[in-house]
Amino acid sequence: MLIRWFQWGVFSPVMRLHGNRDPQILPAQPYRDSIAQCPTGAPNEVWSYGEEVCEVLTGCLALREKLKPYIKALMEETHKHNTPVMRPLFFEFPEQETSWTITDQYCFGPDLLIAPVMHEGMRERDVWLPEGENMDGSCDR
Repeated sequence: MLIRWFQWGVFSPVMRLHGNRDPQILPAQPYRDSIAQCPTGAPNEVWSYGEEVCEVLTGCLALREKLKPYIKALMEETHKHNTPVMRPLFFEFPEQETSWTITDQYCFGPDLLIAPVMHEGMRERDVWLPEGENMDGSCDR
């Protein structure tokens, strides 16, 4: 689930990936200098989940970094023209009837079609691709 959350976060306007840190560990002093101390928890850094998971999560973070200029341009476009960053397929492909019925894919700006894996154990999925469009699945942008 953590890997899927990171993968989805790469193609979201704000990549905010923090979460709950169980088990909760209460601070030795509930208050220090009249300031309430918050509980902490187990490690949640990318390297805390083993080498294989760390490699995948690091790849997600690297891809997000690579997308920064694209995301910045999307934010500017949103500010100037009120266009959404995450778009239903029909926003980019209104003339294609099928684009109006698909609810589990979206466009991240005008150039990236995203088809997230959303179910536990899922290793592959069908993806709708718009007719007559040049598609590059390499992510080498």
